[in-house]
Amino acid sequence: MKRLVIFLCLYALQVSDADFNASRDSCVPASSPVSSKQINKACHPYISKEQGYCRNNIGDWLVKPSSDEQKIYEAELRRVRISILMIKKIYNINITKACLLTFNDVYCRWRFPKCDTITANLTEAICKESCEYVFKMCAGELKLMKELMDKDKFMNCMVMKPSNGGERPECYHSRFSNTETDKLRAAECYYGNGLGYRGNVSVTTSGHVCQSWASQCPHRHDHPLSEYPELVNASNWCRNPGGQGPHGPWCYTTNSSIRWKYCDVEKCPPPVPSLSPTILQVSSRGPKRVFLAWRSVPLPFVHGQLRGFRISVIKLNARHEKQIVNTTSPSVTSIELNDLEPLTNYSLSVLAFNENGDGPSSRAVSVETMPENSISVKFILTLNQQKFSDHLLDKQSMMYQKLASRVMKTISTILKETKTTEYRIYHIEISRFINGSVLSVEFYVTAEVLGFLPKWSIVQDITGRIVKRYSSRRNKSAGRMNFRSLLVKDTPPPPPNVSGDEVTMTSVRVYWSPPLYHEPYRITNYTVQYKKAKTEMSYYDAVSVNANKTKVNVDHLDLDTKYLMRVVSVNAYGPSTASQPIIVKTKASKSASNTVLIIVLSVAAAVIGVTLIIIGVAWRRWSNKREYLTQLNSTNLFEALGIEITKAWWEIPRDDLSIEEEIGSGSFGVVMRAYLNTGNEKNEKTLCAVKMLKDNPTERELRDLCNEINLMTVVGDHPNIISLIGACTADGPPWLVVKCAVNGCLLDYLRENRKTPIYSNLEKLDNTKTIAPELKLSFAYDIAKGMSHFEKNRVVHRDLAARNILLGRDMIAMVSDFGLSRDVYQMGVYENTDGGILPMRWMSLESLENFTYTTESDVWSYGVVLWEIENEGQLPYAGISNGQQILEYLKRGNRLKNQENTSRDIQVMMQECWHPEPKQRPTFTSLVEKISEVYQIQGRQGWEERERRDFDDGYLSENQDLNPGQIAPQDSNTRYHDYEEIDGDACGGDTEVRSHDNEGYNDHIFVENNVPPNSAPNSSKGIVTITTSNTLSPYFA
Repeated sequence: MKRLVIFLCLYALQVSDADFNASRDSCVPASSPVSSKQINKACHPYISKEQGYCRNNIGDWLVKPSSDEQKIYEAELRRVRISILMIKKIYNINITKACLLTFNDVYCRWRFPKCDTITANLTEAICKESCEYVFKMCAGELKLMKELMDKDKFMNCMVMKPSNGGERPECYHSRFSNTETDKLRAAECYYGNGLGYRGNVSVTTSGHVCQSWASQCPHRHDHPLSEYPELVNASNWCRNPGGQGPHGPWCYTTNSSIRWKYCDVEKCPPPVPSLSPTILQVSSRGPKRVFLAWRSVPLPFVHGQLRGFRISVIKLNARHEKQIVNTTSPSVTSIELNDLEPLTNYSLSVLAFNENGDGPSSRAVSVETMPENSISVKFILTLNQQKFSDHLLDKQSMMYQKLASRVMKTISTILKETKTTEYRIYHIEISRFINGSVLSVEFYVTAEVLGFLPKWSIVQDITGRIVKRYSSRRNKSAGRMNFRSLLVKDTPPPPPNVSGDEVTMTSVRVYWSPPLYHEPYRITNYTVQYKKAKTEMSYYDAVSVNANKTKVNVDHLDLDTKYLMRVVSVNAYGPSTASQPIIVKTKASKSASNTVLIIVLSVAAAVIGVTLIIIGVAWRRWSNKREYLTQLNSTNLFEALGIEITKAWWEIPRDDLSIEEEIGSGSFGVVMRAYLNTGNEKNEKTLCAVKMLKDNPTERELRDLCNEINLMTVVGDHPNIISLIGACTADGPPWLVVKCAVNGCLLDYLRENRKTPIYSNLEKLDNTKTIAPELKLSFAYDIAKGMSHFEKNRVVHRDLAARNILLGRDMIAMVSDFGLSRDVYQMGVYENTDGGILPMRWMSLESLENFTYTTESDVWSYGVVLWEIENEGQLPYAGISNGQQILEYLKRGNRLKNQENTSRDIQVMMQECWHPEPKQRPTFTSLVEKISEVYQIQGRQGWEERERRDFDDGYLSENQDLNPGQIAPQDSNTRYHDYEEIDGDACGGDTEVRSHDNEGYNDHIFVENNVPPNSAPNSSKGIVTITTSNTLSPYFA
């Protein structure tokens, strides 16, 4: 064992003498130092440090040329400077920064070689690769410079030697010739030529130990840290300083006979892109579309061949984040993402990939899609007195941003000058500037549809506003941006005023007017379409004419035939919506004309006779009606109509009411704002609403209003229901007096306080408007309490919706159930079906199928009201056009979709309200308890205030007794009436109370005597059921 140890020690001592000497203080240099005599003879100071062309490229080192030679070279370089200026002036070419930096670095080193005073190589030549790189980077510039200078004065790369690490004679390798692949950092391997290698290997491929870079023994070298930062703290680890070695990291060895060698370091696999694309623009362009644009990765950082880009789309705040990846080709740097969800936040990022794999992803950006009922249109606007510049192609440039801001401000001002209730401008986006004979700007306008105008009508209105702006002389004042023309990149509006004349047996002349503001649409032609009336055939394109014509003959028609004819406008983006069709009937043959004339005269005579009879009957009925109404005004109205009073109300003298302006009207009645004299000592007046019929009402209308008074006495008082104050039924037509909601309609409040989307870029928009979650919960709680009162009194509402919820003092929500003043033909809300004029979007599944209405169907409607509150007044099922489609949508198991920020508790509550089985839905009493629990969790202090206010608001307690007409002491603004219990026997069995609303349908209230007296607290002994729609008013409470 001892012999083995001795043998190993002796073997270790056989290390090379040079290696051993290098590790000791007495290291033997491989070469002797350069003498000062040699340096003074071969090297000279640079004499043009102040104004020389190469002053910034040459430090304090000595150079080879003598003073006289330096003067010659400086004169030559002054001609280079002049050539650069001439190239810019004569050829209008700006030499690129990369070319200029590379040229100066290599050319100055070539003309003023550095003296290496450390090694025996006193002058440093230029490496062949660096010379060739200059001619590659400045190919066009050097070609022009050669024409302006002496060609012999340029470098000749053919005579230069290639770089080869530390081997002598060393040459200058320009850092500018290193690629981005060479610079990639790695510790286990190296990329390119290994400039970025930062590992700790210190042994060459031949097994020699590396010399420390800070040492000059055994081998002297010229690698100062100021020129080679990669050698800082490099010890004796392998490196490729300045990229001098073309084949990877190397080092000087500790063997004095071997100057340098490449190191034993592996080369890395081909790299993926090292940079990510830069996202330039992201914007929502509709409820399901988002536009994304990015700048590609610079080619040097691709490290190979760019194969394309991948766009990652992640839905934020989702329970399970789902990533969608879209792939594009290398030439595509923008994309429009489709089929997204409305009003949803998405996170977008982009990465580049080459043949080796995916590079890093860009910084993620978020964007919110628009509401479902929104539109987006592209415009191109030609600007006056504006010149194009290449800087306008770069969205990051100051010129682009400044001009884009001016255009944005002008367009925003134009579109905000006129207010409209049909749509709201949501977003304006400057897309790009276009170079042409004049400068143009492309931009998008996105609008939220608030009413029921078609898309083409909204686009036409926006177009008209801009056209009026650039056509008006008053807008061409100094300091304001002026426009020359506008192009709408969308289908045109349909032509109006379509008509026909010159009808023959086989032809007709059709004419029309050009659409309003038609010039920006660039209409190319009009097409007349027709089909035979009362057939299921499609329209046939009969004839097309140029856009400058507005009439055409349609030939080859059948005689004595009715046709439907319409006209469409056509431009480069397609045909418009068709105009309203007109009915045209071709003439019959002459032989048939006489027969037709006889038939027509006979029918006319019969019609005249029947008309005279009808007029006589109508006159007689009118006389009877007038006499009857006169009788009603002079007697007790209820007695005259044969209506039994179910409960007493406060009969208000008409003189106590001060009638003011009208606040609502319907087909049969009006609602007036009024003040009621309370009759107390202070002679105070209470704000109220008075509902009355229009002049000359029919008996049915009078009966309906009287039945409504009866109905309100049955419902009774509640702080969350629009309650009856009293009525005027004596000495004149009936008046219904109710509480007035001072804060208007809940639907209007939700829409007015809707928050502006995060992607909106309109200036000076109030983005602070928002409705606190606690206030939304309080609305839900108030409505549930009001409906719970309906439920206890066995009343079915049938039209529960946000438009029928009114807001009183302190934003108390009150259910309104008496809609004589509402227009039942409001488009998109009520639909005319076999069951009447119905609010299809709020109706339950069973109500849509068979027109069945129960308290459970009211619970379904309450769920829709919760959805309206959470979605800030949006129209339910906005993408569905009619009730049949809604029914099919619901039967497939679909329900309204909630926003991501809707609380989990409210979402569960909505789904429970929309249970397909009516009996499985919660009661309103249980809903009040559930909302109370949610409210107490979110903010107990606000909840206790709301509970306290319910009793301080003048709500009649069980132990409080008031006489008929007495004013409750809690609130001088509220009147209460006493209730008389219904005696079932006095009604003569089951009593039916009918009330008729403005839709022309009756509300039936059945009071059944067989119900136990305690089954409906605070109400009559019977069950009250409204069996047809009785809707709510946004005007009064």
